[in-house]
Formats: sequence, structure tokens, C-alpha cells
Amino acid sequence: MGTVVGDNTQGGFLGTTGASCATSSHDGCLRYLVGPQFSSAITKPLYDRAQRA
Repeated sequence: MGTVVGDNTQGGFLGTTGASCATSSHDGCLRYLVGPQFSSAITKPLYDRAQRA
């Protein structure tokens, strides 16, 4: 059983300086994902509904 903590709504690749990577191969780049973090007000009803499905 997993835990829902957020939704990945945007992603990309950053270099070591934090600047966006311009290379198509993304060598030496770090992948980042961002999005809203869910509170228990959202996750509890979602979990409860999934248990009944």
C-alpha cells in the first residue's frame, strides 16, 4: 500500500548551478519534479473511496 503525497505537474532538468540544461542528452543534469503537496483533507477521502472501490 502506498502513500499519496503530491502530484507531479511540472518537471525538467537542471545543471549543477541550478540553470536549465540546454543539452538534449541531459548528461550531467539533475531531474526535478514539482507540484502541489496534498494535505490529509485531500488524501483521506481519496484513500477511503479507493478502499470501497
